[in-house]
Amino acid sequence: MNTNDLKDMVDIYDETSEPTTMAEEPRKPHEYDPEWSEYILDHLADHELIQGAPTVDGLRRVTERCFGEILHSKSEIVEVPTRQNNKCTIKHSLAIRKYSTENVIEVDGCVDVLYDKIPYPFNTHLVATADTRAEGKALRRALKIRVVTAEELQNQDEDDVMAS
Repeated sequence: MNTNDLKDMVDIYDETSEPTTMAEEPRKPHEYDPEWSEYILDHLADHELIQGAPTVDGLRRVTERCFGEILHSKSEIVEVPTRQNNKCTIKHSLAIRKYSTENVIEVDGCVDVLYDKIPYPFNTHLVATADTRAEGKALRRALKIRVVTAEELQNQDEDDVMAS
């Protein structure tokens, strides 16, 4: 092997350039550690937070990135709104295969929405509103984070938020 062959095989090192380093991933705490919620919320993009509360879309993305693969995500209408009863109840079920253990966990989230408590135009879509909120509640339970989603905060009284 001659010197020219060796030069072709070696990258030229430029001492004036900054060394490239990969962005370090924050240490992943165990889901029972106090830092867990903050770790999960730190993975949300700015557009996935509304007034500091995570969106359901953001929680769904972060769940699959940091926690586990969503194997099953399904909603069931428990109570259909009628003219006499302007209330909708939805139960959302999730099955997630956790990355850390390969175990499959199953969680549910159930919410009621009342026509009178939901702002326009969402009050004309009670089933869709309840569905999104129920999925958010199920994702929060799966992730074991104690926050309320942005969708749950839409024009709720402070007492309602504290009870969730």
